[in-house]
Amino acid sequence: MATTSTAAPVVVCDLCGMTAHAPITEPVPGGEARVFCCRGCRQVYQILVESGQLAPGADPREAPLYQQCLQMGLIARPDTPAEPVLSETINTNPHNELEATREAAFQVGGMWCASCAWLIENALKHEKGVMDCQVYFAADVVRVTYKPARIDQSDIAARIRRLGYTAENYSDKGAEGATAATKARRGDFVRAVVAFVFAMNAGMFSLALYLNYWQSLGAQASEILPRWALALSLPVMWAGWPIFQRAAQAARRGAATMETLITLGSWTAFLFSLWSMAHHSVHVYFDTADMLIALVLIGKHIESGAKGQAAGAVALLYGLLPRKATVLTPDGRETLVALGKLGLGDHVLVRPGERIPADGRVVAGTAQVDESLLTGESRPVTKSVGDEVIGATVATDAPLTLEVTRIGDGGTLAQMIALVEKALATKSPAERWADRISRVFIPAIITLAFGTGLALALTHHSAEQVLIRVVSILVIACPCALGLATPLAITTGVGAAAARGILIVNTEVLEVLPRVRHVILDKTGTLTEGVFSVRGFETVEQGRPDDLEAVAALERSSEHPLGRSLLAYAEGQGCPGRSEVVGFERHEAAGVTGVVDGVRWFVGNRALAASENALLSPDLLSRAQAEEAIGGTVLFYGAAHEVRGFFILGDAPRVGARESITRLRAMGLSVELLSGDAAATVQAVANSVGVTQATAEMRPDGKVAHLRAAQQASGGTVVAMVGDGVNDAPALAQANVGIAFGSGTEIAQRASDVTLISGDLTRLADLFHISRRTAAIIRQNLFWACLYNAVCIPIAITGHAPPVVAAAAMLVSSLSVVFNTKRLRRGLEERSVSSNQ
Repeated sequence: MATTSTAAPVVVCDLCGMTAHAPITEPVPGGEARVFCCRGCRQVYQILVESGQLAPGADPREAPLYQQCLQMGLIARPDTPAEPVLSETINTNPHNELEATREAAFQVGGMWCASCAWLIENALKHEKGVMDCQVYFAADVVRVTYKPARIDQSDIAARIRRLGYTAENYSDKGAEGATAATKARRGDFVRAVVAFVFAMNAGMFSLALYLNYWQSLGAQASEILPRWALALSLPVMWAGWPIFQRAAQAARRGAATMETLITLGSWTAFLFSLWSMAHHSVHVYFDTADMLIALVLIGKHIESGAKGQAAGAVALLYGLLPRKATVLTPDGRETLVALGKLGLGDHVLVRPGERIPADGRVVAGTAQVDESLLTGESRPVTKSVGDEVIGATVATDAPLTLEVTRIGDGGTLAQMIALVEKALATKSPAERWADRISRVFIPAIITLAFGTGLALALTHHSAEQVLIRVVSILVIACPCALGLATPLAITTGVGAAAARGILIVNTEVLEVLPRVRHVILDKTGTLTEGVFSVRGFETVEQGRPDDLEAVAALERSSEHPLGRSLLAYAEGQGCPGRSEVVGFERHEAAGVTGVVDGVRWFVGNRALAASENALLSPDLLSRAQAEEAIGGTVLFYGAAHEVRGFFILGDAPRVGARESITRLRAMGLSVELLSGDAAATVQAVANSVGVTQATAEMRPDGKVAHLRAAQQASGGTVVAMVGDGVNDAPALAQANVGIAFGSGTEIAQRASDVTLISGDLTRLADLFHISRRTAAIIRQNLFWACLYNAVCIPIAITGHAPPVVAAAAMLVSSLSVVFNTKRLRRGLEERSVSSNQ
């Protein structure tokens, strides 16, 4: 029994006239039931009625109060802020709200080392209602999966603040100028300046005290100078208070961090100096504690700036979407609404120079759209009626009216942000190794420092000598450089890739890609555009024009790009394909079959024709081979065990295909083309782009087997696979690195480690360049960080590095990592500029 469905009527707000996607029907003063799109409109309507400004039958939009509320933004706004663009609610059991989970990300200020990240992660994981927590130190991001029924976002942020850090929702980064990280950097700068100024002044008084070793000071000077040094040290200790606070929080949880070493070193020197003053000794070391804190604060301020720059390209994504959109109401009026109020099907007006507020389809107008910030393409793209547009891109020269097709987490920008955030929250093997070393290293250094002090005390060294040696070891061994070496470089690499339209889903690929020696590319939709058009239609003598009707009927049930191209061609020839198809069947990587008007038909490649026992005449075969030799894709069709003809389809190579292949081969990579198409067609395409190795007529399972064989060759070759279709997903998953195009299918993107948003194939070569440069910087950073500790710790143990020298050495080690990573950023920026010229 057939059923019919009618579209739900469009419900509009009785106040603002906008479409009410979630209508609120409530009685208002006067007894009538009204429909509102949000509680803001309901509240304004109630005020209009109660104030007497709305006469019976009058249009509420003509009231002065309504106009004032419209100007103030009180109308057409959601009553609560929109969900953060990267937050996603995942209800594992829709019948049990207690089990619903949600993801949220926080921008955290004040993380100074990898141990800080470990402390926050460990603390949050022990909170009731928190399911998972990942902290990315280099981007100052904390990502939490939690159950809203058990814990609130504000509770999570408060827990982070109780640990001594600042925290705010990461999605506010683009909306507010002063983020948590920015505020923290400002606070660090003020404290660093205070510490440095007062430490220098305290050092002047300490210098006079040091002269007492060579020239005796008077009794009055010996009493006054230590007091002045103490007075000047107090502001420095205030400046270092965040360090002490974090060390105390770590101690409460039984952990040791970089702040633990700094706190122990500075307070040991400070308390010993107080003890010396109490015993009327001039051997005080306030300047040691002061300079230690000052140098640490200066170094950390420089590091935080570098971290902000490294994550800048990622943070830029949050500021791309506008906060308002101009919606066209059903009666033709323009209404400015908050972005969170947009619904599917809304018509939005985008004026020249404005950013497109959401993904949509153009319904009126033609304009050049700048997509450079999302895809890396510098050339604007022409968009006209029927074309898809991406939110956050810019209409440059003319207005566009578009219908919203995706909102919230379903939008392209939101998905890009989610992918990048997932990448940043995933630690690479090198980073996990450095984190493990840091967690063991700090307790070991504390044990070594106090063990050395005990040994000196037992061998009758003076208290001053013991103090200096212990403080030097604690300070010089801070693993700041080791903890910063990998994440800072990875953040820089991920950000540089995102700025070029390359989304790295798994940061491990930045370490795997430099080891890739063989790159396999799919043909259709990867090496070529994937947009087919019928270039010719060949038939045997007994072929009839109405064959097109049967072919169109078969392809109407197919979703394959080739099938859509054949259907479009047949419709253009006046054959809409409305005949009934019985027993329709798809044959993987071969074609389709079905019964039309009592006759079994097939459309597909030569293998499908052979499986149907269809006779292929020598003349038709030679004509088909001639078309394949020049790069055409041939699809045979027929019925009653006979091939009646074939279609010739063409597909152009992607922009930058030859250039990309040339660059990959210059990097020492072997490149292979893999396709399910005919051998002659595949070889012709390979020749046109400079690929010397091509394999044709490969089924999906054959691609996986071919990949596995390539990986096992020569003792284990690391292989990258580039594809975009459903049949590429198994091969992408099998490859050491899977790379998909953003224009490809969702299943291909899910199976890949990297997604190329841009249609320019040169981005593939850019990806390999970025990964190699990033891996090189990581190796350099780790080498210098390990060499520093291997050389400096023995020097401190033997007493050849005073505390101030130790603090300076620690600062230099951290800055070496920072400035070395800046070389990576500058090099990638210069490469980007030169490639766009």
